[in-house]
Amino acid sequence: MRRLDLSEIQETAFIRRGANFSFGQTAYPDGGEFRVTSGAYAALILLETGTMSTVIDRNRRELHAGECGIFINRTGRRSTYAPGSRVMWCETPLLKSALPARSDFLGDRVRASQRILTLFREGINCGLNSSPTLDTLRNALGEALFAAWRIEAGQDVIGHMPPSLIAAKSYIDQHYAEKPSLEQLASVAGVTSPYLIDLFRRHQGTTPIRYLRNVRAQAALRLIRHTDMSLASIADITGYGSAFHLSREVRLMNGQSPRSIRQRGIHGQTSHTMGDATRLPDDQH
Repeated sequence: MRRLDLSEIQETAFIRRGANFSFGQTAYPDGGEFRVTSGAYAALILLETGTMSTVIDRNRRELHAGECGIFINRTGRRSTYAPGSRVMWCETPLLKSALPARSDFLGDRVRASQRILTLFREGINCGLNSSPTLDTLRNALGEALFAAWRIEAGQDVIGHMPPSLIAAKSYIDQHYAEKPSLEQLASVAGVTSPYLIDLFRRHQGTTPIRYLRNVRAQAALRLIRHTDMSLASIADITGYGSAFHLSREVRLMNGQSPRSIRQRGIHGQTSHTMGDATRLPDDQH
């Protein structure tokens, strides 16, 4: 799936031509599913609690408590919520004639900043009533929220990142559990292995394999903190293979056992973003 710069949507669909935004929130105490079966939409979804998995065009993206992600679909999408999930959303219909040929998009996840959370709450507080003034306020909040997400997700600076680096990072984010090799990543990026290492060092301050290790660890930590899945199951779906290897990696990167981390997560500690993970000294990688 092609990575889509949100400016392609904003400039052609709802920034220049005006947009109608809607806000909402709901809870899934027993879990549930939400489907969009038709229509082209851009949606920002903030998961307050629980876990959500969305599928668009056979591609999957998960959100965990405290994360906000963008989802753009031309036809439909399906989201599955774990029991105890609470969600807020802001969405706007897109003009199909203004969309690129392939624009289905599972966007980057960010930790929901106070700014994003405030804009969500103000939009929801507008309610469902309609009036010229209220509609203007709601739509202004919607545009502001999408702009805030772009800032938090680094979309304003993504154009300065080399396409090869974006391709490699995107592949790692989607296939970390498969533990792709450096050679595979270089092939995906269309560059040599040494050049890819250089790109990561210059733009990310790390190497491709360290970035991969970081992404896997943070995916496992989110599941440890926010679900009651067994360590064996978490190890299986994040590519660690066994609970032993998962526990060893978690202790190495965080200085705590998975049990300790889970206990703290139950009492409200939020997970880290991909960029916040503890980095190890070079000799430990």
